[in-house]
Amino acid sequence: LSCTPFMDVIYKNRNWYLVIEREMFNLNQQNIERLFARVNSPNIRLTLSKNDLKSGELYFIKVEALKRGYLSLIQFFDSGQLQVLIDNDIVSSNKSITFPDDTLYEGLYAEANKQNKLSKRFSKDLTLAILCDDRIDLSTISAISNESLVENNQYLFSQLMQKVSKCSVSSDIINIKGRL
Repeated sequence: LSCTPFMDVIYKNRNWYLVIEREMFNLNQQNIERLFARVNSPNIRLTLSKNDLKSGELYFIKVEALKRGYLSLIQFFDSGQLQVLIDNDIVSSNKSITFPDDTLYEGLYAEANKQNKLSKRFSKDLTLAILCDDRIDLSTISAISNESLVENNQYLFSQLMQKVSKCSVSSDIINIKGRL
């Protein structure tokens, strides 16, 4: 007989925690770095125009779907926030997309999180390209906008990982240095 306890990963009070049942365990820097990992799926390719940026620089994200499906693009900030850039766009096999559209925009704005903005530390943001056979519900995650991110987004990382467990996922890391 075996059982799996309830486990979750949350960001609270500027720290990452592993929650098992009702106990919270503070994750050290090495464990946090493992959350921000590069992953490559054979069904979807993800390329960033730059991986190392200074706060205020612009960059693009290129995604190539190697099979038909529903494409979502999500950014996971080291502050614990999530943001949807593309939500369940239907793509055909061998379809390539640049975000934002480089014929209309100059790029995405890289911004170090508030703690790292004026220091020598890097912010590490994770970009996830997700390709699913069926639509996934991303309605609880804030869509990209000029407004501040919804605070409760910081508790959705584990929920997102459960939703995409049957999908193809590729990810890449953006290192953003604060301005001195």
